[in-house]
Amino acid sequence: MEQLFGGVASLLLSNEGKLVDGTHYPLALFALSSATMGFLVVLLDWLMHLSGRDSVLKLIYRGPNIVWLILLWGLGAGLGGFVGAAFGILQLNRAACITIGISWPLILPRIISSLDQHEEREEIESFPGDTE
Repeated sequence: MEQLFGGVASLLLSNEGKLVDGTHYPLALFALSSATMGFLVVLLDWLMHLSGRDSVLKLIYRGPNIVWLILLWGLGAGLGGFVGAAFGILQLNRAACITIGISWPLILPRIISSLDQHEEREEIESFPGDTE
């Protein structure tokens, strides 16, 4: 567990901003780092809302749902980061963590649709010249 949090701190806070070679569980580290960035982004957006400014993320902060919104935004970013990294769509670096943390609601559906299209192409290619 200590290696996991040390790896996240290394990815997010080091000068290089990338995973160290030989890192154990790089996908889990990247997903946790993306979730952390997503949490920080929505927390900053909420603080801007409290100061009287409009939400940059176009979110509505009302009532007891604020806590769920902040937690689930981070969870969604972690899921988006894990899926993107697992399929090799994202590079495992700090910039990708920040991008996923901010824009996972836009990126995750595109990742899923591109995976669906890839699977359809594989199905078509697996039955070449199947005419009777």
